Amino acid sequence: MAGLIGLGQNYRNQAMQGLQQASEMEQRREHMNDQMEQQERQQRMSMVGTGAASGAMIGMQMGGAAGPVGAVIGAGVGWLASSVF
Repeated sequence: MAGLIGLGQNYRNQAMQGLQQASEMEQRREHMNDQMEQQERQQRMSMVGTGAASGAMIGMQMGGAAGPVGAVIGAGVGWLASSVF
């Protein structure tokens, strides 16, 4: 009888270890997904900033109040580019 109890405990321990490993893998997966989402947001903001700076430079070369307008247009283009790529 003791052999059966020991065998049952072994099975239970193995099952618990398997569940623990599955839980750890799920936590790692969720962490990686969170990191990827943060990187995507950072990339999008970088592209918007680059577009705004480029648009402002082009607008300033055109003269007058075209700088801020160019910045807004450039930011829009940067945002669109980040959505496409």
